[in-house]
Amino acid sequence: MRLLIPVGLILLPGVCGAWGGDGHQITAYIAADHLSPTARKHVAQILGVADDPQGVAGAMAHAALRPDLEFRVSAPETLDWHYFNLCRQDTPADEQARCPGGACLTVQIDRFARDLRSGKKDGKWDAAAQLAFVINLMGEIHQPLHAITNADMGGKCVGVDSPEPTDTLHSLWGERMVVHLEHELRTDGPAKTAKALERRFPDVYPNCPARAEIAWESHRLAETQAYEPLGIPMQPCQPTACIKTKNAVKVSRAYLDREWAVVGRQLAIGGYHLAALLNTIWSH
Repeated sequence: MRLLIPVGLILLPGVCGAWGGDGHQITAYIAADHLSPTARKHVAQILGVADDPQGVAGAMAHAALRPDLEFRVSAPETLDWHYFNLCRQDTPADEQARCPGGACLTVQIDRFARDLRSGKKDGKWDAAAQLAFVINLMGEIHQPLHAITNADMGGKCVGVDSPEPTDTLHSLWGERMVVHLEHELRTDGPAKTAKALERRFPDVYPNCPARAEIAWESHRLAETQAYEPLGIPMQPCQPTACIKTKNAVKVSRAYLDREWAVVGRQLAIGGYHLAALLNTIWSH
């Protein structure tokens, strides 16, 4: 198994999407721990590794990064697949309208899950790529800022003044909050962080909800844990707009100390839901 990633790309900040590289790998490690023997066998075959828990977990963590570090460059049309532009004032009835041409998280997860289940090859994505997208996008859909927009591209256009070194709300709720999480848990690396989160948030999610349902829960969390507590005014619904804030939003240490647990829970649930989805794809 080989992954060709331009070295310079690895150095770019924020290139690993929703949770950053560590976050995506944490979700993959958690999912690997909860695969059925049948699903693990299929995953091992597709990723070209031995059918053992450690090997499969490492391969899944590796695959989780491909859509961000490889496919965003080789297939830039996939960029839109990593988020869902639900306006703050939207309702579940608006979800279909916010996914033009099927270019959003929910539709693409379901597409690749169907292809894996049927063994379909579409000429561009082989089974390893299809699985990589499912692993990565199931992490993305549990990141609250990837299921909302306030005419700000999911917080990318909102400046913040934060104890964690970052300059946007999106980055704060992505890789920087994962860094804060790992500091609070006193863990070293994604594999150990995954184990710590499994202990803190045990698996009570044997089934994977519909992707639209997951997206709406993430949307709700973005509103109640990010926009409302930080006092960010609601903008008119402009799904693809980027209205930059005039003044940076102040983020306190107390806010970070409260919200890192929400991030940890979302990473854990993302792993459990991913495992449940893969177990359903390969149920026999």
